[in-house]
Amino acid sequence: MKVLHIITSSETGGAEIALEKLIKFHISSSKYIHNVVCLKPLGDVGDRLISEGVKVTSLNLKSFLFLPLSFFKLLLLIKNQKPDLIQTWLYHSDLIGSLAALLLGFKKIIWNIRSSDALLGKGLSISGYLSMRLCSLISHSVPHTIISVAERAKEQHLKQGYCERKFKVIQNGFSLEKFNPLLDVTKHSRERIDLIEGFKIVGSIGRYNEYKDYQTLIAASKIMLSKRKDILFVLIGEGLEDGNKELKELLINQGVFNNFRLLGKRNNINELILLFDVFCLHSISEGFPNVLGEAMSSGIPCVSTDAGDAGILLGDVGRLVEVGQPKQLSKALLEVLDLPSEKIQEISKLGRERIKSRFSINKIVKKYEELYEEISISK
Repeated sequence: MKVLHIITSSETGGAEIALEKLIKFHISSSKYIHNVVCLKPLGDVGDRLISEGVKVTSLNLKSFLFLPLSFFKLLLLIKNQKPDLIQTWLYHSDLIGSLAALLLGFKKIIWNIRSSDALLGKGLSISGYLSMRLCSLISHSVPHTIISVAERAKEQHLKQGYCERKFKVIQNGFSLEKFNPLLDVTKHSRERIDLIEGFKIVGSIGRYNEYKDYQTLIAASKIMLSKRKDILFVLIGEGLEDGNKELKELLINQGVFNNFRLLGKRNNINELILLFDVFCLHSISEGFPNVLGEAMSSGIPCVSTDAGDAGILLGDVGRLVEVGQPKQLSKALLEVLDLPSEKIQEISKLGRERIKSRFSINKIVKKYEELYEEISISK
């Protein structure tokens, strides 16, 4: 079965990583052949897929002035590749991919949506918002199925007029082999990122943007450090480096800069995450947060704001607090840091077991395969 994926970008992001996991799971399969078209220039995920032998084509769309040419290229790609299914990811690709498929008389189309909470209709670009609104109008007639990564994302899109009967929730899946508490993390790793022996580590992973709400984490850190000094906050992700003047100024103004380590973008997240004593998700908006599932897979105790489907992912294993509430966040983090080692071990085991039983990559890919088979035999 040939599946053509059309995605807006192949830079590192939630949708892009979910697509990468799905394709890599099928790398050695002769039953499923995945090809990818990204609207924008190639990014990290696209490069990694190419290195695995996956056919990835960039339409190199840098400006909407070039949209007609890129659209024509997409028409030719679909016509030449003759896929059995077309799966589009995110609003721009849902809209552009669907229009191209319809012009060619192609009807077996799957949409993927990710956004929920504050992002929906508020944090989008003008073109993103318009694409979302147009997709809501044609959702009743165009896609066979609309995959939502989260229950909350589904609810929010139904409020925007999306077709309810076409929705299917398929969450992100996690690799228990890659994210494994038994991986060896050397003392050299701690020294290399300037950790202090005996200090507790609160870790956070994500891009630097307003929806990750670093202001709340920093405010919480100030409260925590007023009660105990032996805590370091390790931030990993794009934009989380000393060169970020806005972030650095915020840390200095709050008097907590010396207790933060800004590591920027890293490729060995599965190793670095094992240095954390507690993982903190402090977003005001999420879909189904990858990093939270990766921390649980790694056996790290977690504290999260109630953003997207974080609560569904955590269950009763971690601590859930309201978004934008530094006092609640600091209290929950301190409580976890104060837990005895036997309780930490229990949480570690329960978190990993929850991922294995409900959200392992094997179980999630199986849901995609069942959907592919269902659509392939439909008229």
